[in-house]
Amino acid sequence: MKPLRLLPIVGLFVLSSACGADEEVMASAPVFGEKSLHELRETPTHKVSVYDENDEDFHVEFTRDELQEDELRSFAKELARGENGYDQSMKTPKNIDGQVEGGQDQVILDENALVENILNHSYYHDSIKLPIEVTSPNVTDDDLQAISDETIGSFSTSFDASTTGRVENIRLSTESIHRSVLGPGDRFSFHEVVGPATAERGYQEANVIVDGEFTNGMGGGICQTSTTLYNAVERAGLDIVERHHHSLPISYVPEGDDAMVSWGWADFKFENGHDFPVMITGSVDASSGQVTFEVTAAESI
Repeated sequence: MKPLRLLPIVGLFVLSSACGADEEVMASAPVFGEKSLHELRETPTHKVSVYDENDEDFHVEFTRDELQEDELRSFAKELARGENGYDQSMKTPKNIDGQVEGGQDQVILDENALVENILNHSYYHDSIKLPIEVTSPNVTDDDLQAISDETIGSFSTSFDASTTGRVENIRLSTESIHRSVLGPGDRFSFHEVVGPATAERGYQEANVIVDGEFTNGMGGGICQTSTTLYNAVERAGLDIVERHHHSLPISYVPEGDDAMVSWGWADFKFENGHDFPVMITGSVDASSGQVTFEVTAAESI
């Protein structure tokens, strides 16, 4: 091996002897693949790639200088909960003629796990898969065969049938919920199922509570829908996950029995903690001024 190691040195000596005093000697550097040793020393090799196994277009690469925990946590938060983030709530499907229709998977990007995985990568180039958990609604067509046989919880509230705007808002929101089905462990979100109360979706102005005062506002009446629903599912033994109270007493239920909703921040959520599926039906009788919700299940529970 020694003669081989001496060859480059001898060659360099010969070249130097042949050059004039004012000429610069440019010896060729050893080549490794397509990069010289000089280029390898100058190019950062400590990189981490983050990818989504279900989206070949998603690829984010971090260099050594970018591996700062605060910045990574901001990146993970935006990726999970930003405007086009991965996180999405489970949307409850419906029983339409004995078939499960609609619905939406719950998707959660584990922000802490993502940051820890990036920070704890190996020194060399590493690829990290996004830690995403997907949960689908836990109910099938077969579960719907006898799901309306037995009522396990129901509740009604009364409203003034002459307040047409309020009545229409109660009707629209109740119709959005009607025939929703939840399998064991499934979660219901009022916001996800009902959606925003906008004029484009048919909602009207009616009496609402804003900053501790009664005033006119878009969607007035949907809180009566959510409150009636709350009392029905509470009697059915479902688990309440999120509930808010009004800032003023309301007339259609005793104080403390309400469930206020406000788009963008105050949701009403509950979960089916039973080991059997349930269905929620809602109805509005404008002539008698009543809204009713029932929670039903198979008779053999």
